[in-house]
Amino acid sequence: MGSEQGDNDFDRLFLAWFEDTTYQIGFDSDEVKEQFGRSLQQDTNGRYGNEALLQELHGLSLEQLNWRRYKIRNDAALEGLSGFQREYPSTPEDAFRNATGKYVNSTIMDFHKSRSKPPVFICDVRENRRNTNGV
Repeated sequence: MGSEQGDNDFDRLFLAWFEDTTYQIGFDSDEVKEQFGRSLQQDTNGRYGNEALLQELHGLSLEQLNWRRYKIRNDAALEGLSGFQREYPSTPEDAFRNATGKYVNSTIMDFHKSRSKPPVFICDVRENRRNTNGV
């Protein structure tokens, strides 16, 4: 993006869907809320993706996840989870990654990115060049 690389005069601004406080649906009772919490999916390939991981990564409330499920289940224009991730992204990468049709799941990418360590060694690998030190 141009603003990220300083190629234009625009400031980069991203707001995740869960930053909008209206994007939540309450529960009829504490029992229904507890039942919903126990039903959070941990399967990345399931209808709603890995909800438990999303909750962990972004600190989402059950009310927010309830709204998310409602949108995925009932908003025909979204056409499921990938449409939700594109139209209601959790990260800037989600907004663009899912629009390109790439197969990599953005939730798993975010999970691993949040736990990754800095590289031990960085180098410039170019064709026909070899390191004479044996590394």
